Amino acid sequence: ASSAQTFLMLGPNSNTSSSQLLFGDNASLADPFEAGMGIRYDSLNNRMYFDDNYNNGGSANNTIMTIDRDEQRVGIGTTSPSEALDVNGNILSNGVIKAFNATQGVAQLEVGRGGNEYLEMKVTDPDVFIVAHQDSDSNGNHHFVLDRDFDGTGASDYEIRNSGVAQVTVDKDGNVGIG
Repeated sequence: ASSAQTFLMLGPNSNTSSSQLLFGDNASLADPFEAGMGIRYDSLNNRMYFDDNYNNGGSANNTIMTIDRDEQRVGIGTTSPSEALDVNGNILSNGVIKAFNATQGVAQLEVGRGGNEYLEMKVTDPDVFIVAHQDSDSNGNHHFVLDRDFDGTGASDYEIRNSGVAQVTVDKDGNVGIG
């Protein structure tokens, strides 16, 4: 049985104006860094890249994460982050995702499929809004849909509450109760 070897290279990348730190453990390849991982610093753009799957020429085939020092942005799955945190892919959280904006006086969360089609949840003082934005791509009927898909045999009502007390209730059969 052969033992795995770990290789480390530190220095400038001859192809670009960046410094790099490469990690590789594939001694069976002509280039041990091929399929390894690396950290590059691009001095022209003042960005740090975390890469994987280096090819035989010493350049990354896939950038996993980018830190833009000038703009103070982090990108996951993108080399050009456009926000403080820019994720190109799915996000999984087993905790609470919070959106606060104390300096602007408005907390806002937008979820959608494009620039003009999204659901907006916004908290101002003294109001709270849930707004559906839809563009007029087809000029057809648009619907704001609240759908429920509850398992079990218990009540599956919609309720509008005030301080925890139901003001309007719609039951699973469509009957409406007020008060």
